[in-house]
Amino acid sequence: ALLLAAATAAAPHDGDVWLPSFFGSHMVVQRHGGNVWGWAPCSTVVTVKVTAVDGTLVASASATAKCATQGGGRDGGTTGLWMVTLAVAARNSSSVNVTTSISTSSVVLEDVAWGDLYICSGRSNMEYPMSDAVNGDLERERATIPSLRMLNRKDTPVASNSSQSNTDR
Repeated sequence: ALLLAAATAAAPHDGDVWLPSFFGSHMVVQRHGGNVWGWAPCSTVVTVKVTAVDGTLVASASATAKCATQGGGRDGGTTGLWMVTLAVAARNSSSVNVTTSISTSSVVLEDVAWGDLYICSGRSNMEYPMSDAVNGDLERERATIPSLRMLNRKDTPVASNSSQSNTDR
């Protein structure tokens, strides 16, 4: 399963379902069992559906948000952690929509692809923007791989005395 460092996101209203900030429209999920997770009110059933642009159901999974006393959640409060594994068997060259919902709210991610996911990272002294490369702007314009998607993250330090999951609330 893929684990990324969480980034700060705005706090949702109590009673909503929400996802970490790195889940979003135009993302790529690892094929053969990509995990999607987030938070919802404790003991609430969360349903995640993957649908083709024409509305055809591709995959569906449900989970119950677990409070801290149930092995999940945050700070013993009323918000619970949930996670599902979506079994999309093959690389999906066309985009799909991913809808995460509970009875009172939903989050829709559009233009999501399933495929092979590669994460490149390094130390801060290894940062080198494409625009600074020789002919970088020209190479970017010439790129003819429409299914290639890039996630660009800003440096978002997490305080050493806080847990990463708490930075998303």
